[in-house]
Amino acid sequence: MVGSSSSSSSTPANSPNSPSKLRSGNLRLYVDPKAVERQVTNEEIYDLIKQQQGSLEKALVEQNELRNLVNKQTAELSEQRAEIEVLQNIVMDKDLKVLELEDRLCKLEQYSRHSTFEIREVPVLPNERVEQIVINFAAKLGVPLVEHEIQAAHRLKANEGKTPGIIVQLASRKKRYQIVNTRKVITNLELIGQGSGQVYHGESLSPHYRRLLMAAKKKAKALNYEYVWWQGGVVRCRQAQGMKAFRIENERDLARIN
Repeated sequence: MVGSSSSSSSTPANSPNSPSKLRSGNLRLYVDPKAVERQVTNEEIYDLIKQQQGSLEKALVEQNELRNLVNKQTAELSEQRAEIEVLQNIVMDKDLKVLELEDRLCKLEQYSRHSTFEIREVPVLPNERVEQIVINFAAKLGVPLVEHEIQAAHRLKANEGKTPGIIVQLASRKKRYQIVNTRKVITNLELIGQGSGQVYHGESLSPHYRRLLMAAKKKAKALNYEYVWWQGGVVRCRQAQGMKAFRIENERDLARIN
């Protein structure tokens, strides 16, 4: 019979040797279990290990090359740091030499004024003779002076509204010293016959030391120092009577005052 032969020849669906049926819509797929369950051979395992070993060796080589590169760069960096330190020391030495040269130049410029002094707050007179004003002023201080002892005398430039001072250069350093170090109150009325203000005199300072003296006075005021003056080619300051006086020859000395 057709029905019985058809049923006896069919293979059970759950038999281990029968193909598995996978349905996907109207499509039927048959997967062979023997193909899925294929064993990995020893040769394949060996090839895989050999491949991994090769990758590891390559990574170790690259790591060593990187380490060598880092060590080389570290050594070069150390050399560069040493060179930079040497160059920094050279620059510092040169800076110190420049400062020393600047100090010497400032002192030489001031020394060139060793025969000069200034008179301030004397009003300008019409057709005045500055040399005669200097002679009269020296006489008021008790220092006799004649015109040929005056090498140069003229008015200085001044800002608008300010009285220009008089700068004087004498042939005799001794008389210049006597005038600068004589302290006596002299009025314009006594000196030129008019005005009532006081006449001041002192050493002629170079632009550098003039600025330094002004800066020292400003700092002394902020720190409550009572005395700031110019003496012996340097600025000096003292906090109070009886205390130690400090020498200020440059901005570095001024920075140390506190």
